[in-house]
Amino acid sequence: MNSLNFHEKTLTHGLKNIGYSPAEAIADLIDNSIEAKAKNIEIFFWEGSQKPSVFIIDDGEGMTNDELNNAIKIKKNYSGENSGIKLSKFGFGLKTASFSQCKKLTIITKKKNNTYFRTINSDFENIETNLLSIFNRISYVEKRFNERCKTSGTIIIWEDLDNNLTGINSGLKRSFAIFFENGKKFTEHAAIHFHNFLDNVNIYFNNVKLENWNPFETNLKGIKTFEEKKIQLDNHFVSIKGYLYPKEDEVEDFELYEKISGPYGWFDSQGIYLYREKRLLTHGGWLGLRKGGSDPWKKETKYERCRITLHYDSKLDDYFKPNIQKNTSEIPPAIRQEIAAYCELIRSESLQRNISQVQTNELTESSENILQKDDQGKNEINLQHPNIQILLKKNMSASKKEFVLSQISKELKKIT
Repeated sequence: MNSLNFHEKTLTHGLKNIGYSPAEAIADLIDNSIEAKAKNIEIFFWEGSQKPSVFIIDDGEGMTNDELNNAIKIKKNYSGENSGIKLSKFGFGLKTASFSQCKKLTIITKKKNNTYFRTINSDFENIETNLLSIFNRISYVEKRFNERCKTSGTIIIWEDLDNNLTGINSGLKRSFAIFFENGKKFTEHAAIHFHNFLDNVNIYFNNVKLENWNPFETNLKGIKTFEEKKIQLDNHFVSIKGYLYPKEDEVEDFELYEKISGPYGWFDSQGIYLYREKRLLTHGGWLGLRKGGSDPWKKETKYERCRITLHYDSKLDDYFKPNIQKNTSEIPPAIRQEIAAYCELIRSESLQRNISQVQTNELTESSENILQKDDQGKNEINLQHPNIQILLKKNMSASKKEFVLSQISKELKKIT
């Protein structure tokens, strides 16, 4: 059998520069924690030492010494078994994600009350150390390790962080603001990409529990859900399900409506949400789909309430081709037309709703009865007048509608 030869430092340099964002790098470590059956995962952006550091703690199964040694190898042993949750893919995540953001990586892990640890640099060279030295550098780690990992668990520590993460040498005096802004971006990223797990797994950022953002919340009056479709690919199935949300002027619970819109708003959140093992890879947009010979679909306002889930499991990776960062994937050519046909159903209904609303939004020329007397005999706007009804159905916030009505009322009273 031919062995695979490579220049190790060239390979490690290439892996370190694959292109993780800080949020994507941390998400890769969360994948490992969830696979290890963790129920609590904590992420800390810590500035309590001379240099800032990041550490990730979980109360999962932990690792034996052999498992730890295997986890930090470039040529990690591969197992074809695929039982349970399988969020990791290439076996590079712990290393590539970490060294995309730091130059020193420490792993402390406990399994069945036995503790093991290793520290390596970004050239995958061992750094001689001991637990006391590690805990002295980052004192808070010892406290969290003892509290969270009583019998099992793992801590990943990033030190010698890259400047893009810390904000150092950015030219700003308050570089720590960039450091914690990156932390905030992580919380948004994790709340979206792990939303299917947050009912069973608690994720914390600097001791604050992440709130779940479910882009497919159905407890909203006026939402239409489409029948789920199963599409066979090889010996497995891909599932797709469509949702069409109402416009703002059609809902009563504006707080819930705004929450469902998400951190990026309705327009940028339209389209396909592609999941691998329930973990969201990419969302928003139409992944280059088209119907017939048309141009690829783009984001448009008339389709901004359309959302479609597309789920596949890791056994179909060869078809969907997720990248190492797990932030993108593709729809296999064999099922693209079937997926596009399903999406077109939701898009067409959204378009029909828009056309119907436009047709009913024709102002009348008569202003008769636009004012009416209140209980004290004073003039007030007749909210049932056709023109006022059209205004009330406009896609604007409740506060803005109230302001516009008050201004109309003032002007009408001047001429009556």
